[in-house]
Amino acid sequence: APWCGHCKNLKPEWVKAAAVGSKQLNNGVIAAVDATKEAALSDRFKVKGFPTIKYFKDGEFAFDTPNLRDSKKVIEFMRDPKEPPPAPPPEPAWADVPSEVVHLSEDNFKSQLRSKRHALVMFYAPWCGHCKNLKPEWVKAAAVGSKQLNNGVIAAVDATKEAALSDRFKVKGFPTIKYFKDGEFAFDTPNLRDSKKVIEFMRDPKEPPPAPPPEPAWADVPSEVVHLSEDNFKSQLRSKRHALVMFYAPW
Repeated sequence: APWCGHCKNLKPEWVKAAAVGSKQLNNGVIAAVDATKEAALSDRFKVKGFPTIKYFKDGEFAFDTPNLRDSKKVIEFMRDPKEPPPAPPPEPAWADVPSEVVHLSEDNFKSQLRSKRHALVMFYAPWCGHCKNLKPEWVKAAAVGSKQLNNGVIAAVDATKEAALSDRFKVKGFPTIKYFKDGEFAFDTPNLRDSKKVIEFMRDPKEPPPAPPPEPAWADVPSEVVHLSEDNFKSQLRSKRHALVMFYAPW
């Protein structure tokens, strides 16, 4: 896709490989398809992301070749095309891996949280890198908590499967950690990132101080920068011969 950053990075390597291949590969071709213009081709060959690299033999699709990211590797492959080894099996769902973490769903949410006075719940997405980093700490905390916390539970919700729960508790990002008392939501606890802090918190749950006020909009901070809008864009730019405009996003 023309807008794809990884595709843009790969393009010069593809061009180099094609230049070498045109001289050294008597029976091979280095090719490209703009998937934004050739949607039917992309659909036919089940292209789901960009760039996707596919090897064809005698005009028929043979296999995907995901790891060709520089011209040398492309030429090496084309001299001796071999199918890569199969991808490793997918990681099992967290809920299917034995641990002391209580995995919550719409069916057991109320009953589990009401069974203990204190509950710390991590809303996560399986693909989320920060969630993956936090999971082993959550497992450690749950193992300690099962022995030391008589009236507390360490729990988790797969937000990709339990969208209704996530919506109900206004989960906007992952991981989101929420504290419940007597089965009712009390407050968010954003800074619990290791097992020791989790256990310390559960021994004496306290609401964190309020977040600092949001940063003021740039246009509201006095400076010599001229802030443009639809209303003043033409008039301001026509008032001077030269204008340098930064289009930005506050985040």
